[in-house]
Amino acid sequence: MRWFKKQVKENVHELVFQLVDQIKMNQSFLDAADERNFRLYSGSPLYSMFTQAITRDNNQDRLVLNVAQSCIDTLLSKVSKNEPRVSFLTDEGDYIAQENAKKLDRYNYGQFYQTKTYETTKKSLLDCLIWGDGEVKVSSKDGKVNVTRLVTPFITVDEREAIQGDPFTKYQMEFVDKDILKEKFPQFSREIDEAGASSLRYFSDYIFDTNLVLVIEGWKIASHDGAGDGRHFLGIKNATFDFSSYPKSYFPTAKLTFQRNPLGYRGKGVCDLLTGYQIELNRTCRKLQDAFRLASPKWLVETMSKVVKTHFNNQVGTIMNYTGTPPQYFGGPAIDPQHFEYILFLYQKAFEEIGLSQLSATSMKPSGLNSAVAMREYADVETERFASFVKDWQKFHLDIADLIYKESVFQAESGKPIEVNAPIGDSLYKINFKDIKLKTSGFVMQSYPVSMLPKTPQGRLEWVTEAMGGGLLTPEEGLDLLDFPDLKALTRFKNAPINDIKNVVTQIVENGSYNPPEQFQNLIFGVQYVQFSYLYYKNKNLEQDKLDMLTRWVEDALFIQGKSQQPEQAAIQDEQPEATPSEMESMEDLTNPELQ
Repeated sequence: MRWFKKQVKENVHELVFQLVDQIKMNQSFLDAADERNFRLYSGSPLYSMFTQAITRDNNQDRLVLNVAQSCIDTLLSKVSKNEPRVSFLTDEGDYIAQENAKKLDRYNYGQFYQTKTYETTKKSLLDCLIWGDGEVKVSSKDGKVNVTRLVTPFITVDEREAIQGDPFTKYQMEFVDKDILKEKFPQFSREIDEAGASSLRYFSDYIFDTNLVLVIEGWKIASHDGAGDGRHFLGIKNATFDFSSYPKSYFPTAKLTFQRNPLGYRGKGVCDLLTGYQIELNRTCRKLQDAFRLASPKWLVETMSKVVKTHFNNQVGTIMNYTGTPPQYFGGPAIDPQHFEYILFLYQKAFEEIGLSQLSATSMKPSGLNSAVAMREYADVETERFASFVKDWQKFHLDIADLIYKESVFQAESGKPIEVNAPIGDSLYKINFKDIKLKTSGFVMQSYPVSMLPKTPQGRLEWVTEAMGGGLLTPEEGLDLLDFPDLKALTRFKNAPINDIKNVVTQIVENGSYNPPEQFQNLIFGVQYVQFSYLYYKNKNLEQDKLDMLTRWVEDALFIQGKSQQPEQAAIQDEQPEATPSEMESMEDLTNPELQ
């Protein structure tokens, strides 16, 4: 069943489907875990979404404390609130390399914006927390890059092959509507109509929608760059759409894992860690609910007493006749309070197992925690617990950016234009990847969080107050941030004079375009910045005519500064008081040669 060894595509689909079917049957424990984890979070069977009758677990009449869903939603909000921004930096590069790195930075940001990468990665983050892994695929077609989410249960990898964590084959399953598939591959219309969704034995127990077809895409990566032994497959059970060479030594996918296993490809998610807690909570809540329903107040009536039972009713002021011992009302506790303590213990312990604090899980601060410093220290303990996963979240975006870059290089070398509209400031700029001439070894990538302000109103107030106290913000700017918390817009406005001078140098260095200085510019900073730029680019072998433009700009700026200072000096002279007659005589004596 080593389909990638074949040289022709005849019957390749049979080998691929047999192999994937065998892997899923051998690793049925993974599919059982995926089904269980999906039920723990959503309360629905996993594959019912693809059946003709979608079902849900019958828990509407049951009291449920879904601690797994609470932990996952809390982590999802905490981790995804900062969208990592990928930046390209040169390593001892000249000005040409630096400017190309800036273009690459804008190009990548434009691709993230155009492909809605951040929305896709948030979905993959949810997959990661539920199933342990989340993946996205980067592909391109007709000069357009695509970033798509891969649903974790529909990714198949042989765990024996990936014992060290790095497989050399991977398969993606997807259920596609027949009409959509026939539009993409009209030459296989007959085979598509004959195919069915449940094309694998693993899905034989499910009644799938007859309009869906199971499509498998498989990759066998090359042993090394240029090896020529990589293969790509795309097809259905009875047809092969594509069987071609795959020259890359890496998969077109990026992976995020919540908790890694020592061996194998799949990781552990939140549901895996909380399965025991959630099952015990479900059982205990079910018993307590049944106990409450069965427990009701009782009337104790002595056997020998003469009490008419029909006198027991719900009327106010009922008169009850009796002879002998009067009836007694008994309404003792239906459940021992220790049962409630046990439920609270399980619920709180589940959050501690994941590493979440009461502050973030319940949006409530612990009692006695009032000062801003104490709250930051308290939150820092939680941050340390997820420091490694947050780094993986940032690296996840770095891997996606790297795949976008490699895919763009591959398409550009194939002669296909790759363009993107990148949002820069308040405008959109079209960037062609062919205009970026930067070798892979000439830059490094890094990521940093986009948001700089706290999310909560209280945290934002404290941050702004501290910034105002430190002199970083004026009261007017602080009030503006509290009303409209867009720190990026504010810094862009405050840095406009500096960015304007930098743009002057950029225009000279990149385009050889000279923009003369103006009196409204920050000429004091401009003279110093352009002088430094002149000295820097002179050692970087910048063209002499561009160096002359930098020199000319400094001279013109100094000239404008001198003209602006002349009226001030004249005004100072005009403000000097006129000399009195006695002072005039003294001055004449000092200047008379005969008296000297």
